[in-house]
Amino acid sequence: MTAHTKSALIDAFYNGNMTGIFQMRKYSDIIDSLRPDSVFTLNVMNDNIYEYFTEGKEEFKSILKDAIFRSLQARHGSSLDVRNTFRNLKIELVSEDVIKMHDLNARDHERHIVTFDCEIVAAEKEKTYIKKCTGVCPSCYTTVAIEADYDREIDEARCNNIQCKRTKLKINKTGVVTDNIQVLYLQELLSDSVESSPVMMKGIALDELSGKLHVGKKKRIVGLYKSVLKNEKENVNEITIEIISATDLEEKYTANLTESELEFLQSESKKDGFINKITTSFAPLIIGYEDIKFSILLMLVGGYSSVKRSDINLLLVGDPSLAKSELLKECSKISHKAMYTSGKGSSAAGLTIGLVKMENGNYVAQAGVLPLCDGGHACIDEFDKMSTNDRSSMHEGMEQQTVSIAKAGFRMTLEAKT
Repeated sequence: MTAHTKSALIDAFYNGNMTGIFQMRKYSDIIDSLRPDSVFTLNVMNDNIYEYFTEGKEEFKSILKDAIFRSLQARHGSSLDVRNTFRNLKIELVSEDVIKMHDLNARDHERHIVTFDCEIVAAEKEKTYIKKCTGVCPSCYTTVAIEADYDREIDEARCNNIQCKRTKLKINKTGVVTDNIQVLYLQELLSDSVESSPVMMKGIALDELSGKLHVGKKKRIVGLYKSVLKNEKENVNEITIEIISATDLEEKYTANLTESELEFLQSESKKDGFINKITTSFAPLIIGYEDIKFSILLMLVGGYSSVKRSDINLLLVGDPSLAKSELLKECSKISHKAMYTSGKGSSAAGLTIGLVKMENGNYVAQAGVLPLCDGGHACIDEFDKMSTNDRSSMHEGMEQQTVSIAKAGFRMTLEAKT
C-alpha cells in the first residue's frame, strides 16, 4: 500500500469534495443513525477499504473515528460537541458483515450496527412521533425549544425561572415537528433457519423508511440492535432493531459443484438406470414406492416457470403406516425452502394470512405458511383432519398462486408460488 499521511487517509473517508467513502449514501445513513454508545461495524472488504490499512489496527480505527466525527460535525454543526458526545463510540472491523438472525444475541451485538437477511411478515399501521417542539411555562409563559433524544423520548422539561419553582413546561401543540414511525416484524429466511424454526424480531422503521417496507418482501436489513429498557421491576427487556437501511434481496439457490462433479453427473445421466438411482436415493430407509418417490422428485423440480400454474401439487392418499408422513418429512428436508405442518394444527389464517393481536393490543396482518414458502414447498400432513373451511382457504394459493385478505380494514395480496 502506498504510504499516506493521517490527514490524507481521513480525507479518503470524508472530504470537502463529497468524494469520501463515508459520504456514500449507504454509510452516511448509518453514521447519521449512530448513538453515542453505539458500535460501528465496518466490512473492510467493501469498497476496497482494506487498501487504506495502516500498520496499527488501533491507529486505523482512530482514523475512521475522526472521519465519522467530521461527518457528524457537518450534520449537527455547532449545536453539538461531537467529540465529547460520541467519545464512547466503538468501531469493529469485520470481513463479512451479514449475520444469520439466529446468531444475533445481546452478548455480542448490543448497540451494534448489524446486517442480516429477513422477510417482513407483519406490519403495524403508521404512527408519528415528535422530533422537535416548543415547551411553554404556564406561569411566566417562557418558551423553551425541546428536541427528542436518540430514543425518540421527550424529556420532562421545567422552567428555569426561580419564581416559577421549576414548573413543568407544557408542549405547544401548534409548533410540533413530527415524522412517521412504523413497527414491523422481521422473520428469518426459511433457508437460513435451524430446524425450520425461523427467528422473529421486532423492527422499527423511521422517517422515509416508514410505510415503504411491505409484508411478504425479502430484505437485507442494516439496523441498530438494542434492548428497550422499560420493565424495571422484572428486568426483562424487549429486543428491537432500529432499521437504518433496507435493500431488496434476491434469493438465489445454487449448488456449488466442482468441474469433476459436473462431469461425473453428466456422464452418469447418459447411462441407463440413472433415474432409478436418484429415485432409490430418496428416502432410502423406505423400501419400494418407486412411482411415488419419482412423483415427489418431479414435484420438487417443478414445472416450466413461465407457464401459468407451473407448480405441481401432490396429494398422497393411503392407509395408516404406509410411510406417508416420512416421505413428506424427507421432502421438506431436501427442499431449499420448505415448512412442515400438520393439518390438525393448521388453520386458514395460519396457512394464508392471519390477523394477529400483538402485546400492545394492535392487530397486524401476518403472512402464513403458503406466502412464507413462496418459491418453495409447503408440506401439510394429516390433510384430511383439516376442517372444510380451512382446506378451502388454500384454493386461491393453489390456483392463482396468491393469497389475499380483506378483513377489519386490512386488504392485502401476497405471492404464494408454493
